[in-house]
Amino acid sequence: MSMSSIETAVGGLAQMLLQRGWTMASAESCTGGMISAACTELAGSSQWFERGFVTYSNAAKSELLGVPESLITAHGAVSEQVAGAMARGAAERARAALAIAVTGVAGPSGGSADKPVGTVCFGLSFQGQVRTERMHFEGDRAVVRSQTVQHALAMLVQALQEPFAAAATASDPNWFEGFTEADWDIAGTRIHARVRENPGKPALLLVHGFPQTHVMWHRVAQQLAPHFSLVLPDLRGYGDSDCPVGLPDHSNYSKRAMAQDLVGLMDALGWPQFHLCGHDRGGRVAHRLALDHPTRVRSLCVIDIAPTLDMYTATNMDFARGYYHWFHLIQPSPLPERMIGGDASGYMLAKLGGWGSAGTSHYEPRALAEFERCFTRPANIHGACEDYRAAAGIDLTHDRASREQGERIACETLVLWGERGLVARMFDPLRLWQAQCGAAVSGQALPAGHFIPDELPQATAEALLKFLHATYR
Repeated sequence: MSMSSIETAVGGLAQMLLQRGWTMASAESCTGGMISAACTELAGSSQWFERGFVTYSNAAKSELLGVPESLITAHGAVSEQVAGAMARGAAERARAALAIAVTGVAGPSGGSADKPVGTVCFGLSFQGQVRTERMHFEGDRAVVRSQTVQHALAMLVQALQEPFAAAATASDPNWFEGFTEADWDIAGTRIHARVRENPGKPALLLVHGFPQTHVMWHRVAQQLAPHFSLVLPDLRGYGDSDCPVGLPDHSNYSKRAMAQDLVGLMDALGWPQFHLCGHDRGGRVAHRLALDHPTRVRSLCVIDIAPTLDMYTATNMDFARGYYHWFHLIQPSPLPERMIGGDASGYMLAKLGGWGSAGTSHYEPRALAEFERCFTRPANIHGACEDYRAAAGIDLTHDRASREQGERIACETLVLWGERGLVARMFDPLRLWQAQCGAAVSGQALPAGHFIPDELPQATAEALLKFLHATYR
C-alpha cells in the first residue's frame, strides 16, 4: 500500500465513521503512533479520531489501557491476547465505537523462535466485540512498521464495510432470553412481537418509536423481566409487522388504528389490563390508547415527547429546523420515500445519532443490525412516512376532538425526557402532559439525548420500576 493508498484508506475510514456518527481510537506499541499520525494527517480528523495511545512498555499497557500484568506475563507483550486487551482498553477509555491495537517485533532485534522479527499481533474492538489477528511481515524495521499500519487500516475499513447484519449474527445467549417471538393476526393486520410471560406478574407493554423496532427495549427488558410480563410489539409500518399502503386520508396509520392493533394484541394474549410505556412514536400511540381505552391502561409512561397537537401548534423556525422530518415525511408519496431510499442506511444512522444523541456508539450492534434490516425496506420507509402523514392530519383531528370533549388521560403518568434533546430545549414536557391528564403526573429529565432507553437503559429501567411499583402496589 503506497502513501496515496494509505490516504485513500484513511479517507474511506473517515467517511464511514462520520456517516455513522462514531469515533475511533488507536493503541500502538511497535508502530509508536504511526497509525494515529496516518489518521490525523487528514484535515478534520478530530471529528472522528478521538485519541491515540502509544504504550511502548509493558507498564504503559497496564497503566494506560488496563491490560492485566498477569496477561502479559502469561502470553507475552506480543500476543493476540494482549492485543485484544489493548483494543478493548483503548475503546473503553476513549468511549469510542472502534479501536485498533498493535503490538509486535519490528526488529532488527528482539525476535524469538516462536515470535520472529516481523511478528505483529492486532486487536480490533468494535462496538464491544473484540477480534484478533497475528501476522508476519518480511523486511527491515521500516517495512514491518509500514506494513503494520497498512494492515491496521485495512482491518478498520473492513470492519466498517461489513454489514451491520454481521454483528447481528454474533452469539449472544442473553439476546431476549425467555421471550417468544411470533406474529399475531389482529383484525387482518400482522403484528410482530416478542412476549415474555411471567406468571403472577402484571403485564407491561413497551412501544418503540422511529426509526426503530421493538429490539430497542432489549437492555431495558432484561432488567424489567423479573418484575413484569413483557410485550414488545413492532408498530404497523415498522419492523416485521405489516406495512400496508397508506389510504388517501392516512387513517390506517392513525394513532387510533395503531392503538387498536396493540389492544387487539393484548386481547389475544389474555391481558385485559396492562401498564404502558412508549418512546417517540410509541409514546404518541400510547397517548391515544390511554384516551380511547382508559379502562385497559393501569399506568402510562411517555418518553421524550410532548403532545403532538401542542408541538405542531408551537411551530416556529427553531422547531422546523430541529424537527424538519415532521415536515419532510408528510409530503405526498412517493417523494420522501424515494429521497430516503437513495441512502436509507445513512438516513437512519443520521436520525439515530441526532437529536442530542451525540452519535450511535451507545447502540447495541445487533439492535443496529435489526434497525437497518427493517428500516431500509421500501415498505417500511413508506410505513414510517405514513405514520408522520397521519400525525399531521387525522391524528390532529382526533386530538382536537378529544380536547373539545374534555377527554383526559385517566391513569397515573410518568414523563421522562432527555436533557440534551430537542423536547427539553423547546418545550416544558411536564407541564404540557399535566394539562392532558386527570390523574397524578410525575417526571424527570435524564442526562441523555432523545433515544433515552438506548443511551441509558439502566436509568430508564430504574425510573420505570420506581414508578410502576408505586402504581400497582
